[in-house]
Amino acid sequence: MSLYIIVGGGDSETELAKLLLGEGHDVVVIEKEKAIAEKLAGTLECLVINGDAANLETLKDAKIEKADGIAILTNEDSINLMITQFAKKLNVKTIVVRVNDAAKKDFFNPLGLTAVVSPTSVIARTVRNSLVEGSEKTLMIFGNGNVELMEVPLPEGLAGKKILDLGMPEDTRVACIYRKGDIVIAHGNKVLEKGDVLVVVAKVGVVKELLGKFALAGIKNV
Repeated sequence: MSLYIIVGGGDSETELAKLLLGEGHDVVVIEKEKAIAEKLAGTLECLVINGDAANLETLKDAKIEKADGIAILTNEDSINLMITQFAKKLNVKTIVVRVNDAAKKDFFNPLGLTAVVSPTSVIARTVRNSLVEGSEKTLMIFGNGNVELMEVPLPEGLAGKKILDLGMPEDTRVACIYRKGDIVIAHGNKVLEKGDVLVVVAKVGVVKELLGKFALAGIKNV
């Protein structure tokens, strides 16, 4: 059973804790504000520590030496950076950190973390895609904001073709297909059907190239 530490007691952190607990993992939440920590302790079935995670002793109380991963999600980037440095020194395998000011991501990127998440950048790109691309839907942005997981409706004119015949751009992969309420695992010889929705993993700038290929083929995206 894996042990994960969550630093922060907001709504996102609480939902993350519930997800991990629901999967059977051990979870420790560290929250600096006493009232919030007490509320979480009454809500979550895990250890909640009322303490400052920027204090090494607090991290040791959370058994950070045994942790499989830590999510550092406070609203203060300077605090997040300090905790990140502690986690690196203690050789925590998986470190995910929140960066509230996207301009400060450069301070975190050289540290070799598992993921650096900027909520502002994620929201901005998701809204941008909805405004500009229309029918496509961003499901997730990861890889320091450089990779997207997107739903792309299949144009009718491509029904009957195999995935390998789509001429997918480099750095683009079809991960799976939503088909009539089911998830179909994608592979090169999979024949596409009318109404399919492709779940595409691609570098940020490449999805536009994929859609451009559809348009150049004289196919109107649905």
